[in-house]
Amino acid sequence: MHSVSLSNIRFNFTILLVFILCFNALFEDSEAKKHHKKKKSKRKARQSGYISGGGGNLWTLKSEASGSQITDFFNFESVNQGSQGGIAQYVDLEEGYRSSIVGSKDGTLYLGVDTTKHAENRKSIRISSKDTFSPGTLLVVDILHMPAACGAWPALWTVAKDGEWPEHGEIDIIEGVNMFTQNSLSAHTKTGFWMKSTGFHSKFMLDGDQQTNCDASATNDQGCGLRDPSQASFGEPFNAAKGGIHVMEWTNEAINIFFFPRDEVPGDIASGHPSKSSSWGQPRARFQGSGGQSTGDYFKEHVLVINTNLCGQWPEGVWNSAATYAGQPKSCAAMTGYSTCQDFIANAGDQLHEAYWAIKSVKVYN
Repeated sequence: MHSVSLSNIRFNFTILLVFILCFNALFEDSEAKKHHKKKKSKRKARQSGYISGGGGNLWTLKSEASGSQITDFFNFESVNQGSQGGIAQYVDLEEGYRSSIVGSKDGTLYLGVDTTKHAENRKSIRISSKDTFSPGTLLVVDILHMPAACGAWPALWTVAKDGEWPEHGEIDIIEGVNMFTQNSLSAHTKTGFWMKSTGFHSKFMLDGDQQTNCDASATNDQGCGLRDPSQASFGEPFNAAKGGIHVMEWTNEAINIFFFPRDEVPGDIASGHPSKSSSWGQPRARFQGSGGQSTGDYFKEHVLVINTNLCGQWPEGVWNSAATYAGQPKSCAAMTGYSTCQDFIANAGDQLHEAYWAIKSVKVYN
């Protein structure tokens, strides 16, 4: 039988104690790391859920087109000028391509006019959407360039697909003539629609008690017209700033029209996910019935129209006048040396190279 010394017992006990303490420390560290990872994982999950769940009140994309696809979105119309006159010869898509007044490049649709020097009836484009719009629609159009030339009458507007004008209304989103630099926005209706005079920052074009009357018959077809105070909302300055995005928000309560210059487009619109609850600031125009009328009673089944008329009632009517009220300091007669609009358009096609639309995209939401 061997004897065990006290010193050996103490040594073995010390080794055992050190081993227990080290094992316990490793266990606690492992548990702490697991707990930390779980907390971090939960924090990420909450953040992810917030981002993906943040769009509960969005407009739903119905249709969109960009570049050459835009031609599939529209019908190309060969029509006469109607009561407003003009000498544009609107042509179909095939003739537009053949005449080089329709084309696409870098995801942008080009819609121009014939620029040969002499042309008695100069070719141009008028297109109308295949889809129709009604209350509950958000229309978003991204434009890089619009026609800017004496004699040109460009417009982007909505109008009833069927029926006698203005029984089912018209909404002018972009309109102007010659070398204007301020956009005109208007609504034309049958008798009975008077608009509220607040809630927008454009200025009335008419004076007096008829300025809020949208009845076309009572206002010599002018309806209730507004002029954007921005000196870069139309024509050359608009083009120099690479355009921007026009939005028409149509609800039963009102028709709001917004314009966002290229460097001021709201994030939700730029991302393609516009929110119904977004605050985009005051619209350029707000056509809301002063008597609480539903917009659907005066504006029905509209199509989007984009065209460039040449001469006609409006550009001819102001040809010999400066239009300082719309940002044009000199008359077109003085700028071109031609005494009439029609003489200029027929004989100076080489001066119409800026009379074109460059459209990046058209999107419709509901």
